[in-house]
Amino acid sequence: KGAIPMLRSLCRHQRHWRRWLVRPLRSLSVSPSSLEPLGTLLLEKRLREEPLGEISADLDAALRALDQQDAYRIQDQHAEALGSELGGFKIGGTSAEALHTAEEPFRGVFPQSFVRQLPKEAGSFVLEIPASAADMLVGVEAEWCFVMKGRHEAEETWREIEAFDPFEYDMDALSVAALLADVVPALEVCMTRLGSLSKTFPNAKTADGANNGYVLVGKELQSSGNEMGILEQKLAKLGTRKIKLSNGDVVTEGSGRAVMSHPAWALTWLINHLSKNKRLGGFLGPADLAGRVVMSGATTGLVPARVGDRVLLEFDMYPKVEVEIR
Repeated sequence: KGAIPMLRSLCRHQRHWRRWLVRPLRSLSVSPSSLEPLGTLLLEKRLREEPLGEISADLDAALRALDQQDAYRIQDQHAEALGSELGGFKIGGTSAEALHTAEEPFRGVFPQSFVRQLPKEAGSFVLEIPASAADMLVGVEAEWCFVMKGRHEAEETWREIEAFDPFEYDMDALSVAALLADVVPALEVCMTRLGSLSKTFPNAKTADGANNGYVLVGKELQSSGNEMGILEQKLAKLGTRKIKLSNGDVVTEGSGRAVMSHPAWALTWLINHLSKNKRLGGFLGPADLAGRVVMSGATTGLVPARVGDRVLLEFDMYPKVEVEIR
């Protein structure tokens, strides 16, 4: 009936999920001399909110040859360049369908400048995007957003997370829960700067932030009573709260169960993944989550959207928010 027993139950079944929690990192397929200029170009285009457009033959070949670890190295490059302006992480490929064919989920990073706060009360929100980004808009997804504790809020726990060896054992969901400050509804606005390449070359998509455009994060949204203000209660119901996302006649419904059966598993995977990444020489590690937000993965299907649309976001027991895209 509470979050702690639920998380302990998840931990008891962790062996079933081990193939997603601990995967060996492979060697790079693209030389570092090609990765760096490609990563620089992708970040420049993202910050300017422009499509990739025409690029040199060498960079085009490198983009098409990327494997997943190359893509993560480019993400690391972006995170290092952004520094304190790194806003957070997204987790993708968390549905049962995706995990049936993939080795594991995937991650993305996004700048703080692309994070927006949704209103606390029911109402409307206007997302303004530049004209250069209008044709890059793909759609929207309803997700849970984990708000991670800052370093000063959980210093000892963050040190333990940094010290553990992901090749010896897996970090479990109960330990991960100790790092949470809150969990709130959110909307991801998906964009692609790569055109058709994002479909035919998924690792190129991952390198470019995994189709992330904007992250719209809810605040501490309460309905009545104090149940919603208790983090344990939120976690206990994270997998079952009904979620509805609509854009005119296009409606999709879901719940946290669509995210690896429970969103806590997605966050657990990310921490184990970042621990491997850091130990094998990558820039990003689990400590980089401190004070940032993590998008759980889609709880509903992607709803197509374009400039001029009004998208309605509904989470059970939370106020409705209508997002107008201008």
